[in-house]
Amino acid sequence: MSLSDDLNADLANVFFADFNDTAVIKGAEVVGFLDVNAYQWADIDSNQHIFITAFPMAEPLNRGDKLTIAGQSYKYVTKRQHGSLLHVILAKN
Repeated sequence: MSLSDDLNADLANVFFADFNDTAVIKGAEVVGFLDVNAYQWADIDSNQHIFITAFPMAEPLNRGDKLTIAGQSYKYVTKRQHGSLLHVILAKN
């Protein structure tokens, strides 16, 4: 395992352990933070939310794919990579 892999694992296991939002992305359960007020700081529409995670997406999502986060249904809009963090931009379904 490389240093980068170790740091990403630490980020996922330590930092995101404080968050309890769980998403199902491509069949994998992913822990992160669902920011429902992200429109206040991010360049997104006010009806969009951002799910922030350290999960690396091996398979691409397609616009309109359905995701379940914290028991709610969302449609995938796009994603933005910020270093080791992945911002998944969603619209409420």
